[in-house]
Amino acid sequence: MMKIILATLGLMALLCCHAQGQSQSAKLATSAKTNNQNFDQIDFFHPSQQDNPELSRQLSAYGLLELDEEALASALHQPPEQLVLILPASGRSRQIELELARVEIASSAFSSVLASTGKPVSVAAGLHYRGVIKGVEGSVAALSLFEGEVMGLFSSKTHGNLVLGALEEERNKGVYILYEDHEALSQLAFDCATSDEGPAYTREQLQTPVAERTMNECVGIYLEVDHDIYQSKGGTTGAVNYITGLFNQVAMLYANEGISIKLSEMYIWDVPSPYNGTNSFNLLSQFLNYRPNFNGDLGQLVSYQASGGIAYLSGLCSTYSPRHSFSSINTTYAPVPTYSFSVMVMAHELGHLFGSRHTHACAWNGNGTALDACPGYTEGDCPLPGNPVGGGTIMSYCHISSTGINFSNGFGPQPGNVIRNAANAAPCLQLCGDDGGNNPPPTGDSCAGQELALSIVLDAYGSETSWELRDSNNTILYSGGPYPNTTNGALVEQKFCLPDGCYTFYISDSFGDGICCNFGNGAYSLVDTSGAMIASGGNFGFSESTGFCLPLADEPNPDPDPCLSINFNDYEILSFGGAQDIGYANLYENGKVLKIGGNAWKAIELEYEVKPGTVIEFEFGSTIQGEIHGIGFDDNNSISANRTFQLFGLQNWGVNGHNDYPGNATWRRYVIPVGEFYTGSFNRLFFVADHDRYPRNGNSYFRNIRIYDGDSCDRAAQLSGAAPLLLEENDQPATLKIFPNPTRGRITLNFLSPQAGQAYIQAFSLTGQLVLEQELGVLPGANQELLDVSALPSGTYVLKVLLGETQIVEKLTVIGR
Repeated sequence: MMKIILATLGLMALLCCHAQGQSQSAKLATSAKTNNQNFDQIDFFHPSQQDNPELSRQLSAYGLLELDEEALASALHQPPEQLVLILPASGRSRQIELELARVEIASSAFSSVLASTGKPVSVAAGLHYRGVIKGVEGSVAALSLFEGEVMGLFSSKTHGNLVLGALEEERNKGVYILYEDHEALSQLAFDCATSDEGPAYTREQLQTPVAERTMNECVGIYLEVDHDIYQSKGGTTGAVNYITGLFNQVAMLYANEGISIKLSEMYIWDVPSPYNGTNSFNLLSQFLNYRPNFNGDLGQLVSYQASGGIAYLSGLCSTYSPRHSFSSINTTYAPVPTYSFSVMVMAHELGHLFGSRHTHACAWNGNGTALDACPGYTEGDCPLPGNPVGGGTIMSYCHISSTGINFSNGFGPQPGNVIRNAANAAPCLQLCGDDGGNNPPPTGDSCAGQELALSIVLDAYGSETSWELRDSNNTILYSGGPYPNTTNGALVEQKFCLPDGCYTFYISDSFGDGICCNFGNGAYSLVDTSGAMIASGGNFGFSESTGFCLPLADEPNPDPDPCLSINFNDYEILSFGGAQDIGYANLYENGKVLKIGGNAWKAIELEYEVKPGTVIEFEFGSTIQGEIHGIGFDDNNSISANRTFQLFGLQNWGVNGHNDYPGNATWRRYVIPVGEFYTGSFNRLFFVADHDRYPRNGNSYFRNIRIYDGDSCDRAAQLSGAAPLLLEENDQPATLKIFPNPTRGRITLNFLSPQAGQAYIQAFSLTGQLVLEQELGVLPGANQELLDVSALPSGTYVLKVLLGETQIVEKLTVIGR
């Protein structure tokens, strides 16, 4: 008996060491504070006044929040390295404060590849953060920011797992929910089909590694995204954002175990995929057959099909055994996002690939017993143990019991040690962003020249493979290889920063059979930051080379109109920015002038390729200052500070350098070189008169808009100084038209103003009593305003518009309140 007790105590001593250390999430926050780095507090959310009876029936602990899209866009424009985020108390949720530090979740050569083309596609990268709930020991937190969307997952012993995400229903656009996930997880089916057959873990596998790998050595994860997710998320950007947000949360769990996983590639099925099945085993088999090799150390197919998940237990760096897994994730439970369920499934199946079995398997404790019996049984012939206090771990089934799974528990000591020992013994892992070659380190945070990315997937004989990059003088600038022979399918990545000039890339195989296809399906690619392919291949015999010059020649893409002039009558004025827009839009002077106001974000559909030489020229005016007045191009319906050229306003938000409107109700001409600030394909031109706070009466006027490249527009008139700089007085007589008249509520006023400035609209009863008055700003010429008279009793009124010394009078009849 004494020997058993001593053996058990010895095992406990070996297991305790890692658990007692500070988690990686806590280290991120602590390190920033130790180095006196500033934490920027950004208030992304405020309590929502909405409620949803369906939520009350499904969840006992939740709160509804509303997203401040301006604050989000500002953070995306100028990303903070450290962030304090306060989620205010709302409904049935209490306030929590997060301390977060920015992290990179992908390797330096990561790309998102479309199935339809087989080529990388450019997707705006989100921002990813990890850290802790302030003041809560042992807590973990992950947050991802994208254009128009935030995803978060936070966990602690006291809070449980908290999910932050947007409500799916269109009517709740801009409304987010923060909720405790136990009730939702218990209702979602997850049955992992991975077998637990095999011998129990040895004492060595269960003990804490004596010398763990550093967090600089990465496990590359290849993710394949099924077509159903692509469709559900509205296309490439939505799918990439959703999966990378989930991956940040998965990577947080592994980082807290001392293991760094990074995305090596994401393959998106933007066309129907070859995968089809109702159970996870069939889908895993199809994935293995269709994708025997991939760009990464471990691979996973992610889909809405089937249920549960499955993975091989081959471990890392297995030359001939599969490194594949399948996860059936879930989009929503009732109307709420279920990130935590999807994160649990993905992390669980990757845990199998690292070599961990289920916690209810008869494989643990050094004696072939189980760690828990959360599903109500054990896998194997061993007695039922008790269930864990304080929640289960990631490799458990505790989510289907009252115990639940708490992400702050991580994998637990024994499964965590199995995973750490597997990573520690893996010969194929490389330094994050390093290929082991003889290459100069970066000289700064950014590339002053042109950045290229090399990616090589090795075959089984890495010792035969080497490469060089030479300049026009035949000087070797970068090189790599030979590599170990135990690296079939291993990924080599290297970034180059090169000045303009001509170069040659050489790759060689000393045996003469290339890296494809006799001993693995190796391949290489060299691309620029836009994803343009410079060199690629794999089946080349002894060697091959590719010459190229920087900058790369642009492919011909003729403009449909070298000098595009905008008449607003030719376009529908659309709402832009979702819940940001609650304002109006009116046209004047036969569509030449657009006026927006009342907290307005508006847009017109405009397909345009913004190039480095693209210019937008226009005239702008305003009679009442709001918070943000501006203009810009965009490719989606979310507001973006880095695409908004601010011209005027009380709030400093947007691209700087043009915020100089004098605010004196004059027309001011602007010529903005858009291509010097951003380039790309856009499908809308947007206009801003943002004014969130009372009285929300700020306005913006736009006219004479022209878009061109270089000097493709005739600019002689402007260069001669003939461009109008002031709002000239209009000598047309002041007139007033009212429709509908009679009215049952709202009327439209059309009138000509002889001058710019303030105007007053007044309504009098026939006895001379003032019953309504409203102030507004006007420009010379045609003006149009909406007026709500629904509060007036039925009857006849005298309506006056006061324009300085000018007074316009018309009769108004209100009927049938």
